Amino acid sequence: MSQILKIFTLLLFVNTLFATPYNSDRVRISLIKKFKQHYPNMKIEHLFISPLSTPPRDFESYKMKAIYISQASLHQYKGTFSILYVNKTKERRLFYKYLLDAKLSLYKTIRTIKRGEIIDSDNVELSLGKFDSVRFEPINGNYLGNYVAKRDIQEDKIIFKKDLKIIPDIKRGDSIDAILFDSGIEARFNVTAMQDGIIGEIIRVRKKHQKVFKAKVLSKTQVEIIE
Repeated sequence: MSQILKIFTLLLFVNTLFATPYNSDRVRISLIKKFKQHYPNMKIEHLFISPLSTPPRDFESYKMKAIYISQASLHQYKGTFSILYVNKTKERRLFYKYLLDAKLSLYKTIRTIKRGEIIDSDNVELSLGKFDSVRFEPINGNYLGNYVAKRDIQEDKIIFKKDLKIIPDIKRGDSIDAILFDSGIEARFNVTAMQDGIIGEIIRVRKKHQKVFKAKVLSKTQVEIIE
């Protein structure tokens, strides 16, 4: 019997043992919603939860108010979370542990992707994978065509957000137009980008044979000198 199956079997026993309002279906449904909000395409096969806290003696007078789970735990197939319960005069936060058996549609490389290469349907594909293989935030379809690899990514690897960076609107070395407003006067001249930047970002630019300026990226071809 595998280690994970043993854990599931044990937690199934624990769930039966603690089959009380403290371990209610509402707790389970609330936790599932948290994971589904984070991973809309997640297919949950089993979810086991068991209490870590001792409920108060008058627990029947409490109602569930909110569920709390960290961003880090949402990347894990097992971990802890808490529920805030309230009655007319008091609040009580109780802790649980969970074990999740689920699958995700994940983008994986179909060949080695080189640093700086655009991520698109030519080098990645959707693949159904076990959630326990996810350690970081995976990408979704919005990343295809809009991001490049930060480093070489080997074949048959899950693509995570940390592996990518957005395609810059202006690239280092680009020749672009600059606008400078000074005392109500507008001046325009050509500059060279000294670093990559996306619209709205501040980058350094250089006027030919002159000082370096800070500029706000307005478009793929234009910046505004701000300093």
